[in-house]
Amino acid sequence: MILGMMLFTTGCTPLLSIELTPIPSSTLTPFQVAPSTSTPTQPPEPTTTITPTIIPTIPTTPTLEEQAVAIPVIEYHSPSFEMTTEVQMQPAWFAEQLQWLADEGYTTLSADDLVSFVNGERSFPQKSVVLTFDLGTAQYQDYAENVIPLLKQHGFQAIFFILVNNSVIRDDCTHPQNVFCWDDLQGWMNEGLISIGSHGLTHPDYAKQSADTIRQDMTDSKQILEEKLGITVQILTYPYDSAPSVAQQILQESGYSLGVNGNNRPEVGAMVNDPQRYYLPRLYPYSNPRIYPLLYAYKRTFADVIIDAGQ
Repeated sequence: MILGMMLFTTGCTPLLSIELTPIPSSTLTPFQVAPSTSTPTQPPEPTTTITPTIIPTIPTTPTLEEQAVAIPVIEYHSPSFEMTTEVQMQPAWFAEQLQWLADEGYTTLSADDLVSFVNGERSFPQKSVVLTFDLGTAQYQDYAENVIPLLKQHGFQAIFFILVNNSVIRDDCTHPQNVFCWDDLQGWMNEGLISIGSHGLTHPDYAKQSADTIRQDMTDSKQILEEKLGITVQILTYPYDSAPSVAQQILQESGYSLGVNGNNRPEVGAMVNDPQRYYLPRLYPYSNPRIYPLLYAYKRTFADVIIDAGQ
C-alpha cells in the first residue's frame, strides 16, 4: 500500500492567459432558460366499437436525431477552488451552473457510461454532460456541504478523480485536516452519486518524469482504488493536465480505458470512437468577479460553451 507521500498545490490546471476588459455584470445574463410550454390535453372521443390497433414500441434509447455526438466533460475541483484571483470558482457560481444544467434537462454520465459512449456501445441523449471533480487536496467539508447536496438535489452523478495520498484520503473518518475517508466515497457510490477514477498517486508532472515513474504512479493508484472500493478503475485524469505521448501510451498499457486531460482542443467534447481516447478534453468552468458570468478560458458564458461543446 503506497499512501502518504506528499501534499500538492490546488492548481492542477494550466489555463489560457486572456486579458479581458471589465464588463458590467448587469449587462450579462449567465443562463437563459426557455420558458416551458404545455399543451392542453384533449378528452378522448367516445368509441362504439373496438378496433384492433398496433401499439408502437416505445424506444429505450434516443432516436438518431436525439443522440449525443459529443459530450462535454467539465473539470471541477471544489466550489471554493482558487488557482489565482483571475482563475477561480465560487460556491454561488457552481450552484448556478448545476442549476442551469438541471433546468435544461441534462443527463449526467458515470465513468462506465463515458467509457461505453466513447466505445460506441451505448448512446445518450443530446443533452448529456460529464461532471468531473479532481480530488487533489483535502476538501472534505466543501464537498460534504456543497457538492454532494447539489448532486442529490438535482439527481446528478459525477466522477471523482482521487489522488491516492493520505494528505487527501485516509481510513480515519473523523476527517483530520479536512481529509476524505474511504467510507465517504463508498457511501456516495452506494447512493449512486459518484463513480471513481484515478488522479494518480503523487501528483507529478508526467512531462518531467521517467516512464518508470509514470507507470508506477498510474498503476499503484489504480490498484489501491480497486482494493479499497471493490471496483474496476477505467479512467485517469492527468496531474496538472499534463499528458505527454509517453504517458498516454503507458496509460493504455496499464489497463485504463480512457484518459482525460484539459482544454486541449477546439472540439471540447468527448466523441464516439474518439481518436484521442487517452487525451480527452475537459471544459474549464472557471471565472473571476471581474468578468463573471463569462468563463476565463473562453470569454463566453457557461451555457454557450456547454451548448457548443455538445455539437
